[in-house]
Amino acid sequence: MVNIKKIHSLQDIAAAVSCLGISMPQIVAIGSQSSGKSSVLEQIVGREILPRGTNLVTRCPVILHLRRCRDKAESVVFDHVADPVWDFTAVSSIITKRMEEICGLNKGISSRPITAFVNIKDTLEMTLVDLPGLIKVPIGEQPEDIEMQIENMVLGYAAKESSIILALINANADIATNEALKIARKADPQLKRTLGVVTKIDLMDSGTDCMSILLNKSPRLSLGYVGVINKGQQDIAKGVSVREAILRETAYFKESPVYSQIYPNIGSSYLVKRLNEIFYKMAMESIPGIKMAVRNQLNDKAKRLREIGSGSTMKNERSLVMAYHQTVLGIFKHTKSGNGIFVRSSSSFLSGFKEIFKKDGFSASFEGLPSRLNRSSYLFISEAVFYDVVRENIGTMTEIYLEKIDSVVKLLVDEIWSISSTRFGALCKRLNSVVCEHVDKQRDRLVDGIRVYSSIQSSYINVDHPDFDRGRALALILRKAPKSESGILGMFNSREISFADKALEAGLIRELAASYLEIVNKEMRNYVFKAAYHHLCEYMDSKLPGMLSELQIEDSILAECPEITHERTILGRDVEILKNALYTLGTL
Repeated sequence: MVNIKKIHSLQDIAAAVSCLGISMPQIVAIGSQSSGKSSVLEQIVGREILPRGTNLVTRCPVILHLRRCRDKAESVVFDHVADPVWDFTAVSSIITKRMEEICGLNKGISSRPITAFVNIKDTLEMTLVDLPGLIKVPIGEQPEDIEMQIENMVLGYAAKESSIILALINANADIATNEALKIARKADPQLKRTLGVVTKIDLMDSGTDCMSILLNKSPRLSLGYVGVINKGQQDIAKGVSVREAILRETAYFKESPVYSQIYPNIGSSYLVKRLNEIFYKMAMESIPGIKMAVRNQLNDKAKRLREIGSGSTMKNERSLVMAYHQTVLGIFKHTKSGNGIFVRSSSSFLSGFKEIFKKDGFSASFEGLPSRLNRSSYLFISEAVFYDVVRENIGTMTEIYLEKIDSVVKLLVDEIWSISSTRFGALCKRLNSVVCEHVDKQRDRLVDGIRVYSSIQSSYINVDHPDFDRGRALALILRKAPKSESGILGMFNSREISFADKALEAGLIRELAASYLEIVNKEMRNYVFKAAYHHLCEYMDSKLPGMLSELQIEDSILAECPEITHERTILGRDVEILKNALYTLGTL
């Protein structure tokens, strides 16, 4: 037995969530302009409420929630009209006027629906969707792609698993080329949700019938076919009511020698009963899926609402600046913004910083060393050449570390500019710009410090450094060189050894310089790494709050983005709708 209360609840939910993209049970009518679609729908509704005319009459979806009303007056309640409409003769013109408001006057179409609750005493509960009729050729001012526009709209409704497809088939046309069935096959490949309605049976040529179709022989539909007779133009002109048309249709099928064989499983009354049964079954089966869809969307929208905030907090300048500062500090602590006001889309600074200094990048150069020694007039190893080679390489080393600093600064600036705020976009850009200016200043201070450190390293070559390994060089000298007076061997506290072999001399200087430069490189890497952390990371932690608090920020950029204010309003509305829908679904 049909539970009317449950159907009414589902219809209420469908109307409420129609703008949220949640699929609800519905019967979707598909047919060409010559299929008699409007007439069939009116016979299902039981009242003449749909616009009629030539060419493209239905230009946007019309969603009709049919409800039986036993104890109150019949009415139509539109989503765009404040009061119920009691006069059914006015309904058609109201729909036409609304279509013109939505679609314009040039016969274009729109996917924006018109929704109405039709409260009638002698109807059965279901939801019908009337869609624009399928056409092949644009007429008048219709756009050239009107056929594709309509097909895409129809498929959008028909493809939903919760939709029952009502495919209108003109009995006088070849069913193999029927456009409604073509669309149905695209939306419902196995034709499990498609019910065929064969129209205009009374207009078939004498001696012909459509029994093979009505008996579901070919093409076979899981829900089968139902035959009906439409009101003709003369009936409409004479003002024949829907009730009269159905009585006449019933008499025709009862008396027909062909169609009486399947009576009473034929005609509009049977179609209404059949649709009601199918609709109710699908509606009950859809409830779990609808609950899940509503719950998922509620969770998503509630989460987004929390992300953009309530709008009543974080509005004063100090609070916003502190929230921004916490987001910047997260760069150095692998933490995320905790308030949702400011968000970083990148989080690679710390790992990138360490990776930059892991790579050495320095390789000592001794190019031209032998020729430099050859130009010397000294017989002994020249300490001056050793010092020159070391100092030149320290200069090269310094430039390499300055390049590393540029890489670190770029990484930090990129991370700062990855900070964004959907609510306070202008403020975020201003703060990002200010912070990056200070990063540039800190970079200059850092570079100055590194150059000073480099000068210190170059000013005094400490050959007595405990890590300076001279033993291997000394052994080489004692083993291969003739003894003489002095030179660079003063480093070894010996003034008795000299070399006449310039190649051996160059090799010794190279070995000694490489050993010493290894010490300098280690010390410089350690210094530059710590200096970079001090001037960049620690500065942001200790000095940034005071620096930001001194900013003069215009009120105009403290304002929240209008788009976010609007989004919050929409989200708040949607969350309430979904909460109510979920509560109602819980009672079914």
